[in-house]
Amino acid sequence: MPVYELIGRAGEVEDRALAYARIFAGAVALFQERRFTEARKTFESCAKDRPGDLAVDLYFAEVARHLEAPPGADWNRAIQLTTK
Repeated sequence: MPVYELIGRAGEVEDRALAYARIFAGAVALFQERRFTEARKTFESCAKDRPGDLAVDLYFAEVARHLEAPPGADWNRAIQLTTK
């Protein structure tokens, strides 16, 4: 289940922004693979780079919830967005 974020035109995006996007995508992949402890560490890294990022905060909260009570076998790997 891909997650997309528009970060700029191809060839015009700063290397730092591309690197962050790769790290965030890796965190989401870990989350979707149920590797919640690893995902938490990666999202923590993202939060240090972008404090207050809503997407990071949402995933971080979901990781914490799933570490406390793992989702069932029917989990669809998605998070529910409740705000804009």
